Amino acid sequence: AALRFESPAQRAAAATAPAALPVTAAVTRGILAEQITATAAIGYANSTAVTVLPASGSTSVVTAQLTSPGATLEAGSPVVEVNGRPVFVLPGQFRAYHDLRPGDTGADVSQLQEGLRAAGLAVPKREDGTFGTATAAAVRTLYRDHGFSAPTETTPSATSTTGDSSSGTPADAGAVSATATAATLVVPATELMFVAQLPAIVVGLPAVGTLVDADTTVTVASTTLVAHADVATSLLTSLSTDTRGTLTDAAGTSVDVQVAALTPGDSTTGAPGSVELTASDGLPQAWVGLAVLATLNLTVVADDALLVPSRAVGFDGAGQAQVTVEQSDGSFRLLPVTELGTLAGQSAIAVDDPDALQVGDQVQVG
Repeated sequence: AALRFESPAQRAAAATAPAALPVTAAVTRGILAEQITATAAIGYANSTAVTVLPASGSTSVVTAQLTSPGATLEAGSPVVEVNGRPVFVLPGQFRAYHDLRPGDTGADVSQLQEGLRAAGLAVPKREDGTFGTATAAAVRTLYRDHGFSAPTETTPSATSTTGDSSSGTPADAGAVSATATAATLVVPATELMFVAQLPAIVVGLPAVGTLVDADTTVTVASTTLVAHADVATSLLTSLSTDTRGTLTDAAGTSVDVQVAALTPGDSTTGAPGSVELTASDGLPQAWVGLAVLATLNLTVVADDALLVPSRAVGFDGAGQAQVTVEQSDGSFRLLPVTELGTLAGQSAIAVDDPDALQVGDQVQVG
């Protein structure tokens, strides 16, 4: 067999380790900030429970739901039926406190009229504060448009005799021979529900068969979506209504948000505080009821900047910051940069020529 001979120089060369390749990292772009994360629940803002009034003098039962959770209520929308009668929602600042009839006057009549106008029904200004014929016509139209008869009550109406024409005997002046009845329009307080702001979203309804009492409510909310996240009390002091951040769902979709409100925690029980987050262009409707990741920026070093590991930034003898950028042929070149700030091993940098360094370029870190 042939013998293989190696010189001392060959053996030394074989034992020498290969030259180390430069270690690089990719340039990214984003915000450099001290951040906290929390789980945020998405829901509608300003949830309010509105009382359903029981009918007077009888057992009151919810006999139908005329809308559903998640539906939008407009002025004049029917919400539920109680004892077979509808309950309409109208905009207003206080709840109905007594039945209204033609000829009535007052702030409650004005509120009804404004609600009817909001529902698209004609009530002339000349009747403001007075339940006149046009107001009565608008009420009847509201009921008719939703398939219900307008409520009425029976009142006695006295009629005087006219005498016996066949005998020629005149009737005594003012004599009453019979009492007739007339059906008069009435708007029961139990069939009106006033809400401060419409449109509104239905959050909860009483079930059919519910006995109506003081605890029976319809829950509505603003159409605006918000996020709520619990935050430790120790961190809450670092946040303000100027604090910004992002919400990110499981699919990676992100929305920029800002803190709208802060609620302190309870130091005695250890309960955390909470933050309410809103988006200027609104949150996706598909997020209703979901839990998403909230990332809040406590201290912003740089916003929308090029980011590199701090180890990639060096300085020349004059103190000029620079990075070493890998070229397409594998070689490297020094590029002067401005270091905007550092945080947690990352540096935000800027370059004079935007084409000189771009996202995805590789910079030497070791």
